[in-house]
Amino acid sequence: MMAPSIAKEMQSLQEDEDIRALFDLRPKMYDQPTHHYVCVNWDKAARVKNLSYHLNFMSKQLGEKSKYAYSEEGYKLFSIEGNHGEHYDVRLCSGEWREGSLAISITNQNLQSVYSTTFCITENDDLFIGCIQGAKSSVDNRSEVIKSLTKAQHGIRPKALIVELLMMFARHYGLANAYCVSNKGHVYSASDFRSRKQRKKVMFDYDAFCTEMSGIRQNRYQFKLPLESKRRDLSSLNRTKRKMYNKRYELLEKYEEKIKASLAA
Repeated sequence: MMAPSIAKEMQSLQEDEDIRALFDLRPKMYDQPTHHYVCVNWDKAARVKNLSYHLNFMSKQLGEKSKYAYSEEGYKLFSIEGNHGEHYDVRLCSGEWREGSLAISITNQNLQSVYSTTFCITENDDLFIGCIQGAKSSVDNRSEVIKSLTKAQHGIRPKALIVELLMMFARHYGLANAYCVSNKGHVYSASDFRSRKQRKKVMFDYDAFCTEMSGIRQNRYQFKLPLESKRRDLSSLNRTKRKMYNKRYELLEKYEEKIKASLAA
């Protein structure tokens, strides 16, 4: 049952017409303050406060794009290619409802997510990642899709690419810090998800990934990630690797310009 103070805050949020429209598009948001949301150690007060901040961010910064993001198709930012010339779209979408309130997703032509990250914008203009997820079994030839995308991005794996794209989003809006849940911080690690089947939903190793991305552990529940990834010293690489990294960095710069243009439109 929702506490009166939380119910009052949720009601006041909907005084904003744009935010009320988002609740209509995604009714599950009514349940977010009363369930584990984004990070397992957030209490009810933190959940409603961060949800409120996030929705106000969407209303003020994304405007009409918010409604498209919460639509079935999401809001298309730009397209990328696989190694065989196949096209994928980078989209803003609603994401996983327990792990956040907005997502960036790479989708195929059937609008199936190949890789996505779900997040929330919290107080102090911080970004908090609650989920990083690969393709579901319903995606045809998903292992081949991952290989094709990786090769076309000059060796950037989709799980790293999706976070790179999210950090581009964060930099565009001047967000202050970026955080990500740890394995213990993921919502499905909560003690009330007692069944083995429920706990197995967390297939991604957040601890290993955050460490790989130069993240710094803040506590048992979260890592702090750099808003901009450190680039290799190309002078220390052989000719082949130097060429690959040059192409990789040029591609990321191209993607950042595309994200900026799409978000500014």
